[in-house]
Amino acid sequence: MASQRDGQAPGHDRRTPLWVLALLTLSGTAALHIFVPAIPLVTEEFAGEAIAAHWTLTIYIIGLGIGQLLHGPASEIFGRRRVLLAGMALYTLAGLCSMLAPTIGVLVLSRFLQALGGCAGLILGRAIARDDAWQSDAVRSLSLLNLLVVLGPGIAPLAGSLLASTGGWRSIPAALVLLGLVNFSFVWWLLPAPQKGNRPVAAGVLRNGGLLLRSRRFVLLALAGSCATTSIYAYVASAPTILMEFARPAHEVGWYLFVSVLGIWLGSLIASIVANRIRQHLMAMLAAALLVGASGLIVALVLFGTTSVFVVAGSAFCFSLGVGIISPTLLSEALSVKPGMSGTASGLYGSMQMGVGALCTYLVGINGNTTLATGAVMLGAALVAAVCVWLLRPGRR
Repeated sequence: MASQRDGQAPGHDRRTPLWVLALLTLSGTAALHIFVPAIPLVTEEFAGEAIAAHWTLTIYIIGLGIGQLLHGPASEIFGRRRVLLAGMALYTLAGLCSMLAPTIGVLVLSRFLQALGGCAGLILGRAIARDDAWQSDAVRSLSLLNLLVVLGPGIAPLAGSLLASTGGWRSIPAALVLLGLVNFSFVWWLLPAPQKGNRPVAAGVLRNGGLLLRSRRFVLLALAGSCATTSIYAYVASAPTILMEFARPAHEVGWYLFVSVLGIWLGSLIASIVANRIRQHLMAMLAAALLVGASGLIVALVLFGTTSVFVVAGSAFCFSLGVGIISPTLLSEALSVKPGMSGTASGLYGSMQMGVGALCTYLVGINGNTTLATGAVMLGAALVAAVCVWLLRPGRR
């Protein structure tokens, strides 16, 4: 057990309030989930550009992945606070461009830029939580952060449906502009200012990234965490189409997504309670088994023609429960592989997550049976995660 805080960022003489870190972290993903109900309205306004409208989701995930490659190393060079301020400023300005977008092309580009800004809060909120925690409390701290953060994606689709139905789809980016301004203010006033000291030069940060990518343990943790967590984006992106396949009204999508997010919330709660009572690897293996079982059930029932929208939603809930349990466990381990490199590690980890999420979102559109494709993509990702977790078992080099 460490006798001092590993990876403590320079200048952290007091802890940042957890609710501030939660608000910063959820801002990146909330902008993804809140926009799902707007897709039909965007398609209608821009003359039936259904594929382009769907790209407002896919490009956002891609932006999150690319941005995390930039913000993680940048935070090691310039400090967490400066990078967060720049990210929230870009998030706000891009949201304003989205709100005023005259064409679908401008909207897609604005969403990409918004993701670049929003991912600063997504990765640095987690990195600061890890920096502020004692080594033995890292899983618990990240689990508690997950509990707060998951509320955002849970409420976001419902809020998006309400905003879209009352104020049109442009009211959604308007709400995100307000969120960006609030976050910028909180970072300015509440995030501890860094003390002066030596910071690594860019070459050193790049070298750190190379060390992490050459670490077998980090790569396995990042791959397992990516496949186990952002594969749920396959279900998020395909939920409206799945409802159509089962002849359910489109306005129900917010509730079905809420049920899944509730599963992540409960999983995070379980992880925070048992973090110091059960071996982390055992907890990860049990969660991976739950992921494989839940996604495999969807595939099996679709193939046998005995499934329903409620069974799919229930299986997605169980899958999400596994996500909530495994996510903080793998993330905490990944950020601890190389002490003092938590910002770079968070960036690489998060970028891999979004890459897997974007791939899963794309793959569900290949097969004509969206429900089967969604289950198959989730099952494939869960199997990869399970294999990686098994390879990380104690005693194996």
